[in-house]
Amino acid sequence: TWGSSTQSSGPYTGPTGTTLPNALTTSAVVRPDGTLRCYQPYGQEGLLLADLDHFKSIKDRFGHGAGDFVLQIFADCAAAKLGPYDMIGRLGGEEFAILLYDAGRDKALAIGERIRLSFEDAASEVDGFEVGGTVSMGMAVCEDGVLDMSSMLAQADEALYCAKERGRNRIEAASLQMALDRAHEEMNRPGAMAPAAAQNHA
Repeated sequence: TWGSSTQSSGPYTGPTGTTLPNALTTSAVVRPDGTLRCYQPYGQEGLLLADLDHFKSIKDRFGHGAGDFVLQIFADCAAAKLGPYDMIGRLGGEEFAILLYDAGRDKALAIGERIRLSFEDAASEVDGFEVGGTVSMGMAVCEDGVLDMSSMLAQADEALYCAKERGRNRIEAASLQMALDRAHEEMNRPGAMAPAAAQNHA
């Protein structure tokens, strides 16, 4: 048996019963343009997008019960490293979002690294089996007190993609250069469409 976990779908519910979507609606004001203004007096928020590495392989090798248990291990490791105003939610599958209050780039990276190391240790061997679970993360930071979750999720997703491409089991922070590099890669991908402006001038 793989522990006592029964979580298999839906958002992870932390020790206080708070999920990320619910917490956002109670800690922020939705503006007409769809952005969120935080009630908290802090000026910075960090977002970590976490995706468990090789999760399908873990389920294929050890079964779905093992996969559920590994998900719970990650959720527990992450929750243990969070502050009272931080939030964690499962987005689906093996992907989680972690919202960090009063966290600039350095603090968010430090928290993410503590979570990564804790999970790597806890999921290396589970119930006597060498599972070797690890996690990749992408990070984005909001520094002006206005939480545009769509934009932050997009930035964190770009950073997560970069973490996967660079070998997994690591954290990458979103940056303008990263976005430019990704756009350049897409433009040079075989079969990619030329930008509209370039087509107009062809």
